[in-house]
Amino acid sequence: MQNPNCMVMVDNCYGEFVEISEPAMVGADLIAGSLIKNPGGTIAPCGGYVAGKEHLVEAAAARLSAPGLGVEFGSTPGHVMRALFQGLFLGPQMVGEAVKGGLLIAEVMSAKGYKVEPLPRVPRHDIVQVKSSLR
Repeated sequence: MQNPNCMVMVDNCYGEFVEISEPAMVGADLIAGSLIKNPGGTIAPCGGYVAGKEHLVEAAAARLSAPGLGVEFGSTPGHVMRALFQGLFLGPQMVGEAVKGGLLIAEVMSAKGYKVEPLPRVPRHDIVQVKSSLR
């Protein structure tokens, strides 16, 4: 690391379950994401997460919740916990289907002359597929 005082924070929305390693496993100090998207399996109605080095998670929690509550409480009401757990169970399958859909869309749109990113048949690092303009 060039600057030992540098902190690396990764917004991991759309990136969960796509790579073998998550950002915190390869050096990110703090990661954040939505529990509605990938880990929520498209059915979780609300929620998010912050993970990483303990002091940074505590600092984020102190600013993302009511003063003085920190990590002891979250914004998720008890009645949605079932949907959150069901979403977490379905998350890997939904992400796999999204990756397959992205591959298909990239292939079809590219064959029709559209510029796409990522290109068809290349490794993917999230579930995002972009179509820009005709070539």
